[in-house]
Amino acid sequence: MTRQPQDTFRLLFFVERNLHLPFLEPIHDYFQQHLPGFELAFASPEYSESIQGTLGRGLDARTVERLSAKARYVVDIRAYAPDVTVVADIGAAYILRDCGRIVNVGHGMISKGCFYTRQPIVKRENIADLICVPGEWHRDILAENVFSVIVPTGFIKADGLFGPKAFTRDRFCHDWEIPRDARILLFAPTYNEELSAIPFVQERIVELARAEGDGETHLVIKLHGMTDRRWIDLYVAAAATNPRVHVLPITYDLTRVMVAADVMISDVSSAFVEFMLLDRPIVLFDNPRKSEFQHFDPLDLEYQVRDACTVVSSWEELRDAVDRELREPTRLSALRRHYADRMCLGRDGRGVERAALAIAGLPRMRHPVSFTVVIPWRGGEAEMIAKTSRTVRHDNPGIDLELVFVGRRPMGSALESDDRWVDCAYPTGQFLDQAVTCARHDHVAFWDPRLVTPAGWLRQLANYFRWEPKTGVVQAIGPGMEQRVLLEHMLPGGERKNDADVAFIFHRFLQGGGMTVGGLDTACFLIRKDVYAAGGGFPPDLGWEQAMERLGLAVRRSGLGVRRAVETYVYPLHNVMAGVDQMRKSGPVRSNEALLKTASVPDVSIIIPVCGNKNLTRDCIRSILENTSNVPFEIIAVDNGSTDGTSEMLISLEREGTLRRVANQANLGFAKACNQGAKAANGRYLVFLNNDTRVQCRWLDALRSCAARDERIGAVGAKLLFEDGLVQHAGVVFDHNLKPVHIYKFFHPQHPAVRQQREFQAVSAACMLVDKAVFDRLGGFDEQYVNGYEDVDFCLRLRRAGYKVVYCPKSVVTHLESRTPGRFEAMDRNKELLLSRWGDVLAADEMETYHQDGIQYELIEEHEHGHVCVMHDANPNPYWTRARRLAEQGGVDKAVATYQEAYRFFAFDPRKYVVLEELAELTERHGLLEQAEHYWRGLVETVGDPEHVLRLERLRVSRKRPARK
Repeated sequence: MTRQPQDTFRLLFFVERNLHLPFLEPIHDYFQQHLPGFELAFASPEYSESIQGTLGRGLDARTVERLSAKARYVVDIRAYAPDVTVVADIGAAYILRDCGRIVNVGHGMISKGCFYTRQPIVKRENIADLICVPGEWHRDILAENVFSVIVPTGFIKADGLFGPKAFTRDRFCHDWEIPRDARILLFAPTYNEELSAIPFVQERIVELARAEGDGETHLVIKLHGMTDRRWIDLYVAAAATNPRVHVLPITYDLTRVMVAADVMISDVSSAFVEFMLLDRPIVLFDNPRKSEFQHFDPLDLEYQVRDACTVVSSWEELRDAVDRELREPTRLSALRRHYADRMCLGRDGRGVERAALAIAGLPRMRHPVSFTVVIPWRGGEAEMIAKTSRTVRHDNPGIDLELVFVGRRPMGSALESDDRWVDCAYPTGQFLDQAVTCARHDHVAFWDPRLVTPAGWLRQLANYFRWEPKTGVVQAIGPGMEQRVLLEHMLPGGERKNDADVAFIFHRFLQGGGMTVGGLDTACFLIRKDVYAAGGGFPPDLGWEQAMERLGLAVRRSGLGVRRAVETYVYPLHNVMAGVDQMRKSGPVRSNEALLKTASVPDVSIIIPVCGNKNLTRDCIRSILENTSNVPFEIIAVDNGSTDGTSEMLISLEREGTLRRVANQANLGFAKACNQGAKAANGRYLVFLNNDTRVQCRWLDALRSCAARDERIGAVGAKLLFEDGLVQHAGVVFDHNLKPVHIYKFFHPQHPAVRQQREFQAVSAACMLVDKAVFDRLGGFDEQYVNGYEDVDFCLRLRRAGYKVVYCPKSVVTHLESRTPGRFEAMDRNKELLLSRWGDVLAADEMETYHQDGIQYELIEEHEHGHVCVMHDANPNPYWTRARRLAEQGGVDKAVATYQEAYRFFAFDPRKYVVLEELAELTERHGLLEQAEHYWRGLVETVGDPEHVLRLERLRVSRKRPARK
């Protein structure tokens, strides 16, 4: 997402759940009061309450209204395009996309018995670029698995316990009408049924609130924001009958009651760890089901500090423990102070300040590892060098790196100061080895610039060297069987995902989930220079791909592993970068990850119905990949039961990420296949393309630009050429019998009549662009037509709906025409169906079109298989004029070639035979007798003039006569 230039830095506070707000709002307020120059905003998911078995999310309307009064409240995060998003639990990142760099300020990292262990879930914290933790103890444990920047700041909420702005017991007692000399018990359980005290103590907890001879005991209940509604209602009902029981609102700041409480009663909740900082007694209920919790681990930090608390396992033990702690509040004080010193930095009321300053300093923070990125360069314009460099740096913020390009350097290309070039004809092993040798950094990455990479891919690959010390090389995961198996495991039976979606899912949910693989096969990998040297480097005489495979084998032979970083999904660019470049021109890039993901969503879906013709289909797809730029696209091949190896080829191309495949067991026809492809498409526009076509340069740019000029344009057709270069299609008109025909068939592609963009009643769906929304609204192609006239019917329906059908001559496609078996079997039936529906509205416009283009049409003969006609063309023939000039100047070869084009230009004009006669005379005059005989024979066979017969015979006799000695 791009924005106009501005001086401010956009900072978004994303509140996934209401209990996160006490962590995030104070940091926002500090920025607002003390750190100008930041544009601040809040956001949250759509609000939903917790119900049994389901956690709630979001903020209620009143809270959103309150936050909106102090800062902007964002609904569309992607449109806002924040530079940094601050969360209070990294789990929020599972629903955040295009949110800039991520900061986690710590909630959810000190609770539930898993986040300070070596369990795999801990590795998910690497999603964040910066993590604020309470103390050095947290940092040291976390740093064993998490290699993002980790900064101890103190407990964020502890600022309400210490310092000049701390809350007071007197204020709490006043607000809740509790006597100042009363004893206050705080019941703050968690919500998980496997961990919570609630299912065991239930409403009996209110029995702790009582009046005694020496005073009153009040019970304050503060439930977790995700607590099931049935428990909330239970305690609210109990409090209604006992004035010494107080149920705080879910959104109430827990810190305000902590300062007032004499004893806390909890279970497995981060609340008791924060309460320990006050050096007051804590009673924990030990749920016997705790080991059933998915991430239970008794080695977690939270369990290590329980000896400073009283742990109970029944209601009776709980009641007795509370009484004991009230009588002996200092009994475990020494242990509590010891743990408090280790767990919380400062305890001075400045935790929020330290967190805010850390966030403000994120752009200046540097990753501890520096990288050299080697880029095999296979050609491209000079400006692409700088754009590639910017892409890598945008993808890897906070990382010091250099780029080394290997290949033929474009003239005029400029490099960043830290970048270098190894100039060679082709990036073979010899020159790639030179790049590694001159690399300034120990970590060397190789990246094919035709691959789209996720943000932070360099540090994600580098993490595996620390997680798995026996790792020799780490590579990304690309499209293929492994990727499909993982996705199916994560989303069984789910809908098909595009590459950008897969990259997001893998990045968020598979952190640290890498696997050992047998070889190096993805052109995005990381290796250390010492490992590279030990493996012997690249074989000098091999190309890039083969050299890469050999390197992987050498690493394995050295006893080190080849790892697959599954959170780093890369996929073929397929010319998406051209679309990215266009986006970049519109303004500065705020987030390269967002930019690439936006560009990777196709603007156009190219739908190719396929039934056999394997080689033609392969050539068609190859031509798309070679000749399409500036428009992000996807290819969808609809296989109508091919049996000649086409299916296997399409499966292979799908695994490579070149296309997506829709498979039918039988030939369901053109209309059905196109409709299936349209249903699977992600693009705004659809292009229906026959598999017996070969597209030419900028074909798709022209179609797309034509459609974008006028929202009333419903369909755009290309100029279709026969294999010999003559016109096959330049629009569809209707003749005097109301039969649809391709006008100007066999005309020269440069004829003025076929070079003008204009409206027609129909265009051919052999290559036709349609707005997807319009196509869907009209119900797609009518499947009653069988391989014929579906496109004409659809265009007529478009025009009836008020849309234009336009022929675009700048989009040029070679069409081998009607190579699919059974193409014409139902043509008579299709024609009858078309006339029955449209005969009363069709306009016979063939003659009018010829007249407008300066052509006089003369029908000579008409029969069931066609007709014979003459067209007297008033348009000048530029090739004829030039050919005569060249002949006069003596340029025989050029004159002959130009005469041939002049002959083709006069498709059905009798003057073409005058051109042919001049060509025959020219070649005979210059001794090109074989060619001259060919041209005279052509005149005899077509014109039959006696003079032509005489000239041909004279030439034949002269050619047979032996040369004089």
